[in-house]
Amino acid sequence: MVGLSNDIIYIFVGLILSDGNIEYRSTKGKEKKIDRDLVLVNSRFRFKQSMIHVSYLLYVFILLSHYCISPPKIKKETVKGKQYFLIEFLTRSLPVFTLLRHKFYVGRVKIIPSDIYDYISYESLAHIIMCDGSHMQGGGVVLNLHNFTIKELVLLINVLKIKFDLDCNLHKIGGLSGVLLSNASLDIAFHDIKNKIKCLKNNMFFYINKYINYKDLYKDLKEIEFEKIKNDYLNK
Repeated sequence: MVGLSNDIIYIFVGLILSDGNIEYRSTKGKEKKIDRDLVLVNSRFRFKQSMIHVSYLLYVFILLSHYCISPPKIKKETVKGKQYFLIEFLTRSLPVFTLLRHKFYVGRVKIIPSDIYDYISYESLAHIIMCDGSHMQGGGVVLNLHNFTIKELVLLINVLKIKFDLDCNLHKIGGLSGVLLSNASLDIAFHDIKNKIKCLKNNMFFYINKYINYKDLYKDLKEIEFEKIKNDYLNK
């Protein structure tokens, strides 16, 4: 894709399929097109996490800082009368993000495109796990991709099986659908393009070894540290 290396595209794809969003910088002229691939309006990427996941967000920001004009900012949101503190960053508005938006959105709805095979890598999967993954008591990891249709999830399951030889299935709980990666799939061996035997854990280890348990980091944070962050924000 013009303007982004494959490594960066893989990161964005993992984030877009989970907690990241692409938005038009302005709604004016968003339908104007030069042709099927080029558009006149720019879009930007937004990524936010709760404060307990600040370490992971900063990690992602470092990877994508070249496309940003300012550091992450703390924001306050009110949901059902309760206030929450979040941290987020925005990229610059660029045509390449509009191309990604046309690829992964229909209107305002996220989709999994039919050619997702060409856009997903181990690093993409690592970010999906870090954003929307949760461990099952009986073993395995669930990708809580509840915003997608069952048809789209089945497509993703097929791609994960064909491209990475993963043992995964559709997982439903409480009327919501996701993808279950079995424990066996995290240890299976396969041949990469160089015909060297590797396994999924080894391929993903480089990307998630420091952050695979990041969702548990809040257990080690002292309440006073969070209060200091919040007070610094309120006293701006």
